[in-house]
Amino acid sequence: MSAGDTALLVVDVQEKLLGAIADHRRVAWNIRRLIDGAKILGLPVAATEQYPRGLGPTVPELAERLASDQRRVRRGSPDPAETADRQGCRARRRPSVTPVARSGDRPQRGGDRPQRGCRIASKLSFSCGACPEIFADWQGRGIHKVLVCGIEAHVCVQQTVLDLLAAGWRVYLAVDAVGSRFDIDRETALRRMDSAGATLTTTEAALFEWCEVAGTPQFKKISRLAKEPAP
Repeated sequence: MSAGDTALLVVDVQEKLLGAIADHRRVAWNIRRLIDGAKILGLPVAATEQYPRGLGPTVPELAERLASDQRRVRRGSPDPAETADRQGCRARRRPSVTPVARSGDRPQRGGDRPQRGCRIASKLSFSCGACPEIFADWQGRGIHKVLVCGIEAHVCVQQTVLDLLAAGWRVYLAVDAVGSRFDIDRETALRRMDSAGATLTTTEAALFEWCEVAGTPQFKKISRLAKEPAP
């Protein structure tokens, strides 16, 4: 997993969801550090919101990290089902994730390209696979690995991870940046995603794996993120 072939996906960290999550302050803190690290190193970032009319928008401390350069996928329709349909974020039981390009078909790696705007996509399906435009864009930029974080681990995160794996993506999961209301749900989901083929990692491990080398200006910024005191 490197900065040149990986994107960050932030799943449903919304105002009416986060407060119910076990250890939610630490989960949000780690997600924020992943967003900051991705922006430092130029990784593409996308975020989703599950039925935002009912569950609210992305929490402010994360939304402000995305606001400066994001391109919201949502439209102005008052009907969330209509909005999701217009976006291509379809409410169906088994969403279709864009299959990852195979060896020989993959475009040039996009690590040296400037980062495009972050995206926040509304959805009704639990899986982020209902928003295939996110993954089609990443594939076109040479991305074939996704680091997933967000909530809830056993619902939207798990269904997203399983769909991405089924479509051939390499999926990484920052275990300290995902959460559920109850520990049994989170721990069971982590075991299931691990057994299905996702690679489990942590926020700090991912940040330094993206960075790859010491002695650069980016490394100094990543080191500062790693040294932040936990909430």
